[in-house]
Amino acid sequence: MSVQKTNNPNQWQDVFTKNRTSMLETAGEITGCHKKAEDILQDAYIKVIEKSPYESVNYHKSFAFRVIRNLSIDHYRRKKLERNLFQEDEELDEQQTEYNQCINNPERSIICMNQFEVIDKALSKMSERSQNTFKLLKHDGLSQVEISNKLKISPTLVNFIIKDVISDLKLALTEKPQYIN
Repeated sequence: MSVQKTNNPNQWQDVFTKNRTSMLETAGEITGCHKKAEDILQDAYIKVIEKSPYESVNYHKSFAFRVIRNLSIDHYRRKKLERNLFQEDEELDEQQTEYNQCINNPERSIICMNQFEVIDKALSKMSERSQNTFKLLKHDGLSQVEISNKLKISPTLVNFIIKDVISDLKLALTEKPQYIN
């Protein structure tokens, strides 16, 4: 059986027309949005039509589905990255708001100072490696990979240390307040 190698736009149109529903489902499952799935289908069609005539494709349907899947995954990753960036911005805004409340309100200022003292006391009870890891993360703003390189430990260990430190700090902040000297 011989497979015809061409890059005929009519063949691509047939493939996309006959498989439109399943292609939309494929893109929609990955992106989670029917409208975006439509856009991806159009982008995929343009991409395969613009494919250089020198490059031949044996299996048009499989190739078209692969292009749609790849474009859908790219879209999903981009959206996930954007959500994470916006979430970080929101967290920074919340921290700035809390900081402003600490500065502008004497009562809140005392509460914040007490919380910082509790955090400082809890950190001082931790191992030096845990303290260094936390300070590199929060104070120096290093990524977990950068911390692992700097401390010469695995990134997985850095992740576990950070989780343990944060868990211990949350516990310290939720314990019954004690008067700190």
